[in-house]
Amino acid sequence: MVQSLVIHESLIKHKGVLDQFRKGLTILGLLEEIEKAPSKFEHLFVHHKGEINSDFVKSLLRLPISTDPSVKKVTHMLLSFIASASEDVLCKLLGFVTGCKSTTAALRPGCVNVSVEDTPNIFASTCTMELKLPLHFSGSAQFDLCLKAVLDSSSFNTV
Repeated sequence: MVQSLVIHESLIKHKGVLDQFRKGLTILGLLEEIEKAPSKFEHLFVHHKGEINSDFVKSLLRLPISTDPSVKKVTHMLLSFIASASEDVLCKLLGFVTGCKSTTAALRPGCVNVSVEDTPNIFASTCTMELKLPLHFSGSAQFDLCLKAVLDSSSFNTV
């Protein structure tokens, strides 16, 4: 009986969804292409440990173009934070900004818009893949603490 419950919960319950997904890929003609060259499409379906690193995260950012020294300073602090962050922290940052917590398949270079504004809080929208940073920080230490506090919070809100 327990075995039947486990099989139903882990296999049968999800089989209908997978069959529907497969049918959709077939209708679009994509399933045939995937079957011809599965390695080309593997990154869309399989997470590879270690693919989230500072260079990858930096490539996702569309940084503000500004001559304002305060904007440049905050942008530099963000890049320094990313350069020194662990993979776990980078995953939290991606989760906060994009909603993608374990896979990066949907993320493309320049997909995250970063802005530095006169706002009191760090804000992210997972719908628009946007990160808004406050204009004024006393230094890198304060910036790092504020961003870590947001990322470590279990109750941050994303819109």
